[in-house]
Amino acid sequence: MKRRDFLGLGAMSAIQLFALSGRGGWSREAYAQNPEFGFGPLQPLGELHLPAGFKAVAVQRGGDIMTDGYPMPPQPDGMAVFSGENGQYVLMRNHELGSTAFMEKYGLPMPNFGQGGTEVPRFSTSCFGGVCRVVLDRDTLLGELEGEGNTASGSIRDSRYILAGTDKNCSGGTMLGGWVTCEESSDPGHGYSLFTKPTDTKMMPPRPIRSWGRMHREGVVLDPETGVVYMTEDRADACFYRHVPSRPSQPMASGKVQAMVVEGHKTMDPYPDTNMNVVAEGNWKPGTEFKVTWKDIPDPQAVQEPCRVQGQALGCTTFNRNEGIIWDKESVWFISSLGGPTKGGQIFQYIPDRKDDSKGTLVLQLEVSDRRVLSCPDNLVMSPWGDVLLAEDNYQLAEGVRYQHVRGLTPDGKIYDLVKNPQEVPAEATRPGAEFTGLCFSPDNKVLFVNVQSPINTTFAIQGPWPKRA
Repeated sequence: MKRRDFLGLGAMSAIQLFALSGRGGWSREAYAQNPEFGFGPLQPLGELHLPAGFKAVAVQRGGDIMTDGYPMPPQPDGMAVFSGENGQYVLMRNHELGSTAFMEKYGLPMPNFGQGGTEVPRFSTSCFGGVCRVVLDRDTLLGELEGEGNTASGSIRDSRYILAGTDKNCSGGTMLGGWVTCEESSDPGHGYSLFTKPTDTKMMPPRPIRSWGRMHREGVVLDPETGVVYMTEDRADACFYRHVPSRPSQPMASGKVQAMVVEGHKTMDPYPDTNMNVVAEGNWKPGTEFKVTWKDIPDPQAVQEPCRVQGQALGCTTFNRNEGIIWDKESVWFISSLGGPTKGGQIFQYIPDRKDDSKGTLVLQLEVSDRRVLSCPDNLVMSPWGDVLLAEDNYQLAEGVRYQHVRGLTPDGKIYDLVKNPQEVPAEATRPGAEFTGLCFSPDNKVLFVNVQSPINTTFAIQGPWPKRA
């Protein structure tokens, strides 16, 4: 297994070196005794806690009226940023909204599409998720971040819906110059990935990628050499999927949808549900390898049964909530956010066999053993300087786990805090405050963008004394 150059585009060397080092047992005490890594202790800065020297501005808040006349919807989720004209930043941002019943359940406002008789090309009239495009003036935003910070940004030049009527858009992936948004849904007519472009300047007719099938999809990545697209599924009984195109140059066209079979393992989360305060022993050491094959899903459109049910009937292996995913030029990394002995997360690497595409190797790179240090990582991104940044989505309180964080993982396996949502949860709550989503860096690597979900419902831009490239 190669230790990849940190300069490789999207390289996940930090995670790989951590796993290969055998450091599976972090401790809060070790963190406190080693203040030399990371950016130092977090300090209050308005709605966020950040290290000294960092600044943040609120780019846009839920309810702010956008250029198209609609309020910014709540539940901002997966996101990517592209270069626009004259160096502008173009954010492509998901919103995790669903049906009327979903909106009412969580007390979320429903946008009144088509008000005044205006026809809107929605994917479905029964759902309220979608994608918003937000164009920012780069110089204005950087000037705000070089000032006092902790303010509302005046950098927006245009913001609007470009896709509407989708169901619970969680994450997605960048490929072929655009943003692929994924519906985390198994409802009839939903569960698709849809392609959007940073050049879309109005509500566009939806572009569903039907060849990838219909499932409770979270994120996607492309292997540009083969055209294979790998896909995560956010379910407790999830499968791990790929789409093998008929033509490598056309990854969104016809092909086969397949699910992973890990030889000898029905599930990669064989641990019983446990009190998250308990530190249990894992079954496998970091770096444990497993042989993998793939099974075709007979009915990718899930007319009769969900893809995961079809896969399980064929002997495909399940994972506990597959979410964040990234490609490192040679392999794919993905997170099972509730897997592992503490239900605090697992990180896997899949290495395809370039000589026989029906086979490959799955590597369990780590299982979270101390949730006070890292807990339920979800979204992830490679930083420009070589650390991996992970956004937490804690589902359950535990000792020392009351808040959501963005945390960094260094090449030598150290975990540090980068951003904290200090929102105090009510005493009767069962989970920490609003989760972080949508981690992404600007094309010039100067700004980290991140969303905070309900009830904060805000897109933030963060700048600090980022290290130079590793």
